[in-house]
Amino acid sequence: MLAVTEPGVRKLTAVVATQLLKSTLIENIVGFHMDLDPCPMLIVQPKDSAALQFSKERIAPFIKATPALRGLISSKTRNAGDTVDYKAFPGGFLGIVGGIYPGCGAHQLAQRQKIDGDFGLSGRKRRH
Repeated sequence: MLAVTEPGVRKLTAVVATQLLKSTLIENIVGFHMDLDPCPMLIVQPKDSAALQFSKERIAPFIKATPALRGLISSKTRNAGDTVDYKAFPGGFLGIVGGIYPGCGAHQLAQRQKIDGDFGLSGRKRRH
């Protein structure tokens, strides 16, 4: 977690087993930036359905259970600043999209991007 706050760190790579660390790491990085270093952020999941599921099952409960974050996001219904795939807060926003393809939202200007899953972005071949 300290690497996230180190000056000059531009990329953080975590190679971990499935269901072990990635989602919790993403939640904590998002929470840190929402509360202490607000900026535009984007979470990219493998598919649209995974993005919606991650938002509903991980991000929404995480924000609701964290007092420092709960007050940053409006809980009013029909608020354009708080939807399943978009959370606005003072100084930034959190966009949650699925897949990396034209029109998926990955074009949004986001200072911090969290990519959950192996999209083959690294250019490396997977070892089996």
